[in-house]
Amino acid sequence: MKRAMYIYLITILLLAFFVKAALNVELKEPKNNLEIRSDINNINFKCNVTTGGMNIDSIRFYSDISGNWQQTKDPVFNQNEGIISFLVINISSGTFKWNCLASIPGETKFASNNFTFTFSAPDNIKPIFNGTISDQSWNQDNSLNNVINLKNYFIDYDNKPQALSFQHSGDSNIVITINNGVVSLSQPPGWFGVETVYFTATDGQDSVQSNPVKFTVVKNATGSGNQTPTNTAPRINPTIPDQIKKPGDSWTLHLNSYVEDDEDAKGSLKWKIENVGDNIVNFTINNLTKEVGFVAIGNGEDTVKFVVEDPSGLKDDQDVLIKVTEEETSNKTSTKLLEILKKIPEENKIEIKQGEKKIFSITTTILNKVNIKWFVDDKEQDESGRKFEYVAGEIGAHKIEVVAELESEKVSDVWQVFVNEGKNVNVTTNLTKTLTISENLCGNNKTDDGEDCESCPGDIKCNEGEICKDKQCVKENNNLITSFSIKDINLFNSLKNKILGYVVLGIIVLFLIIIIIRTRNIRKRKASMKLTSFDSSKKGLFDKFNKKEEVASIEPKVESNVKTPSGLEPVIGFINSGLASGDKPREIKKALLKSGWSRKQVRHAFKGIK
Repeated sequence: MKRAMYIYLITILLLAFFVKAALNVELKEPKNNLEIRSDINNINFKCNVTTGGMNIDSIRFYSDISGNWQQTKDPVFNQNEGIISFLVINISSGTFKWNCLASIPGETKFASNNFTFTFSAPDNIKPIFNGTISDQSWNQDNSLNNVINLKNYFIDYDNKPQALSFQHSGDSNIVITINNGVVSLSQPPGWFGVETVYFTATDGQDSVQSNPVKFTVVKNATGSGNQTPTNTAPRINPTIPDQIKKPGDSWTLHLNSYVEDDEDAKGSLKWKIENVGDNIVNFTINNLTKEVGFVAIGNGEDTVKFVVEDPSGLKDDQDVLIKVTEEETSNKTSTKLLEILKKIPEENKIEIKQGEKKIFSITTTILNKVNIKWFVDDKEQDESGRKFEYVAGEIGAHKIEVVAELESEKVSDVWQVFVNEGKNVNVTTNLTKTLTISENLCGNNKTDDGEDCESCPGDIKCNEGEICKDKQCVKENNNLITSFSIKDINLFNSLKNKILGYVVLGIIVLFLIIIIIRTRNIRKRKASMKLTSFDSSKKGLFDKFNKKEEVASIEPKVESNVKTPSGLEPVIGFINSGLASGDKPREIKKALLKSGWSRKQVRHAFKGIK
């Protein structure tokens, strides 16, 4: 009865173990401790869930991407076992951990360990201004619609043109409207004049400015003498020069020398200066004499705005540099001497194959004493001449930059190079960037960097007699117990083999338990044989048996008397005496058989006991 109970309990334990082991959660992508650098901050997380053939009630994605460890995505219900994906968007830079929680009837389980990944965006590439925006002119009381498309002049090598925003400066009366990068121009009724405007593009981190663009509103021809003349805005002309002085200098500007007004009303114009810092110059404006006096009070430079306005409120303005320095001063506008006249290739986006060579070169306005540096992906190269030979290496997008320096002047240009392995594909201004991890090469029957027998068993195959353990091929352990390890051997790769493995393991465990129980019973039986009858100091069966009178009194009888208790009275008495002394029946039978009584006689004697 006890043996049956043991077997029953062991069977229940094995069944419970098997049912519990049916659910398993494994984290697949991204790999643990992976560093991801991409301007696409959307990541697809993948978990592999096995259930032994059962459907998954639910699976939930947990992470600390939002700051706290919590369920990050909506759960997925009623799925078949296999790969389950969760797409998480707008992930910020940082290091995060994640896991998947799967549920089947009676059990809920995470993967054994959380995975960790680090996400960061690549370094920002500053947008560039390419080309020259043409000057525009139109008649008074008219407008120009959709005249300039700024996207044709500003380029963002991060392939995010939709992220560029545009601003303008220098306009006072002309109304500039920018809609999705397209510029329209107008002005107040009756106004005409000239304004110089700058356009600026920014990608949210860096900005770049256009060339100065002159917008001219042409005055309408004068009609009959009965027409009332239209008031026009004053115009700052000629340009007020930059003011470069030494500390302690004082000087005066005669403002009406820098203004035009068609109504010839310079005496009624009002001047003001805006955006003046308080640590470089002090100034005083006299609108009666139309003069401004300056006193240099400290080193530094600042850009101020001169504004002139007529009595009707029409105005014009100009930005002027004020610089106070100990160096030699000059009121002449500095000219930029160093420029890149020509570059080869002329296009900004280049596509070549892996291993191919490409020559890049520039021509500058100054040929001598120019220091030239070449950079590939922001890493300075050994080449310092006007030509640079690039050998395409790693597949993907790369940046080649040339920087030319002459004393304090510096100019640069950038190419974007896309390297591919096979047939060339067209490169557009919006190159699609994808998150790349080592698994992309898995399955090509080649051994690639980062692959091992665990992450890519199809490419990294272990030899016969070896198994994959801790990402390395090692010799298989043939030990009887460890050969059935649930974690390491291939016996459990499929559901059928798992079931077979658990059954074999259960039989081995049951066999060992039975051996242990039998060994304990044998020990107990041997202990029970140490009866008092074996002790010569006690009066028991064998003490009586060794006495001659007892032996003679139970001398064996002929076999014919064994059918009835008659003739067996001495034996029956001997049995009763032994039992009364506490001897076991088995030991009594053994003593009678040893003294010569037959098994039938002993059996009938025991039957005759009352």
